[in-house]
Amino acid sequence: MEPKQHRALMHMPETRDLLAKQRSALEGKINNLMAMQEIEMKQESLSSKIALERVLASAVSPMAGPELRVLVRQIRSLSESIAELDEQLKEEGQHLPGHENLTRIEGIGTLTATILLTAIGPISDFADENKLAAYLELMPKVENSNEAERSGRINKQGNKVARTAVVQCGLVAKRSSPYLNRFYERIKQRRGGGKAKIALARKLVKIVYDTLKNRWVPQDFPHLYPGRLKPGYNRF
Repeated sequence: MEPKQHRALMHMPETRDLLAKQRSALEGKINNLMAMQEIEMKQESLSSKIALERVLASAVSPMAGPELRVLVRQIRSLSESIAELDEQLKEEGQHLPGHENLTRIEGIGTLTATILLTAIGPISDFADENKLAAYLELMPKVENSNEAERSGRINKQGNKVARTAVVQCGLVAKRSSPYLNRFYERIKQRRGGGKAKIALARKLVKIVYDTLKNRWVPQDFPHLYPGRLKPGYNRF
C-alpha cells in the first residue's frame, strides 16, 4: 500500500470509533427514556434492527414518542455509516503486510487486524513486544526515585482505538485457547477481572509482535493451538 493510502487508512478507525461512541450515547438515552416509561431494555441490544423496531412499537407517552423516533433515526444513520467504514477498512486492510498472518490468529478478525496494522505501522519501529504494548497503552507507568522503581497505573497516552481492539480480541481468543483461558482465570483470581483483561491483552500483543516480526502463523504457537503444531517448533 502506498504511504499516502496508509496514512488515510490510519484515520478511518478513529472516525469509526467516534461514530460508535456517538451511537452508544444515543442508545443510553433511549435506554433511560424507556426506563422512565417502565419498559426494560438492554442497552447493548439497541443497535439491532429488531430492538429498534420494538422501541418504535412500544406504547409510550406522547412526549416520549417523538424523541424516541428521532433517536432511532440517528442510530440507524450512524449504524449505516459505521458499516460503510467497516467495509472499506476490510477491503483496504487486506493489502497491508501481515494482514493474512494476523487474521489466522484466533480472536483477530479482518476488521481488527486492519485496525491493529494501521496503528502499529512497520513492526521494525518497535524494539520488542514491551515497546509495542506501551504504545498500545498496556504497560504501567514506571515511577523512579533515588532508591526505588515502582509501577503505577496503566499509561493511557498511546493509541486508544487499537488498545480497545486488542483487549476485545484477547477476550475472544481465550474462548478458543485453553492456554490463554487458564492464564486469564489465574490472573483474575489473584487481581480481578480488569487487570486480567489487560494482562491477557499484553499476552496477545506478544503473539502479534512475534507474528509480524517473524511472519509466523498460528501453528508456531503450540500451547495456544494444541493439536495443530508445526513440526520443529516448541515455543512457550
